[in-house]
Amino acid sequence: MLLLAAAVMSSTSRAADLTAAKAPDALPKIISLNMCADPYLMAFAEPEQILALSALSLDKAMSPFHQTVAQYPTTHGGIEQILALKPDVVIVSPYSSPMKQALLAQHGITIVTLAASETFAASGAEILALGQAIGRRDAAAAYWRQLQIDTQAASQAPRELSVLALQRRGLTAAHGHILAEIVAMAGAQLVTPSPRHDAGPPVALQSVNLEQAISTQADVLLLSRPLHKPRDRGDEFLTHPALEAKFPDEKRIYLDASLSVCTGAATPLAVRQLARALHAITP
Repeated sequence: MLLLAAAVMSSTSRAADLTAAKAPDALPKIISLNMCADPYLMAFAEPEQILALSALSLDKAMSPFHQTVAQYPTTHGGIEQILALKPDVVIVSPYSSPMKQALLAQHGITIVTLAASETFAASGAEILALGQAIGRRDAAAAYWRQLQIDTQAASQAPRELSVLALQRRGLTAAHGHILAEIVAMAGAQLVTPSPRHDAGPPVALQSVNLEQAISTQADVLLLSRPLHKPRDRGDEFLTHPALEAKFPDEKRIYLDASLSVCTGAATPLAVRQLARALHAITP
């Protein structure tokens, strides 16, 4: 979030200058190379502002908004295509090529860096800052208020259920992961087989072995999809007979992986899906 705030503070005034230099009703034209920014733009930018969204958002495994994104032009981020579209603002991620950013800046294009937020509250700060940067501050504020309302409506009162979230190759989501907040909003508690006892920063993902996974006191196993036969070696951990004995079908719940890639727009969808799955579990 701090990265976005710093980038927007330096770019907001420039975007404002772009807007002021045009007719009063003109707004900066935007290209997004950041998948997490795409649902925000579709929600509160004016449609005519959006020149292209990220092609990554067309992947249904990555974005729950892929069908809506398909109604917009998209780009893989080639310099030639970006320059041909003549944007005023390009939204990037912290991992975007510095060389590409420098070249775009040389052409007078404002660069806004959106870092994927780690908490729902942090996504609110990013939404408001992004709205300011594209001349849609009030619309962004209204969107953030509605997102809070939707997430609160999807949230559930706490239950006596603990959840172990496992991923491929023996990885588990820990309390620094966005899944921890989603699980809490859905009314349960995330557990980790190997909790950290040091004073270091939270670690989003931790490696666990099979013995640690089956010895956990979790009531429920959370996966991204039903899986009983491995597709490759990365799935072998998740389909081990000992893990299936510990967590049979009635103790397994699922959350689409695309709902936890970006915190913010997808959060109420994730909380709602997980809350429904947890409601069907008998402690």
